[in-house]
Amino acid sequence: MTELTPGACFEVTVNAEGFIDFGQPPAIVACAQPHANEVVARVALGDGDELPDDVDIVAPAHCEAAAGAQIDAVDE
Repeated sequence: MTELTPGACFEVTVNAEGFIDFGQPPAIVACAQPHANEVVARVALGDGDELPDDVDIVAPAHCEAAAGAQIDAVDE
């Protein structure tokens, strides 16, 4: 399994329906290469029993800190 650490740039596999294929590990790419994803932190999200609610509660503050701006909505 690929371990993503802060600072790692990566791409994910998207299936035919346009959703991330979580059955495929992310591909680490060089940060100088075009990419859509970068790990900015690893944080505990609770016990996992409440996913994705845990993410909705914890992630915005971390994303805002990394982006330097308030996150109002996530594009779907």
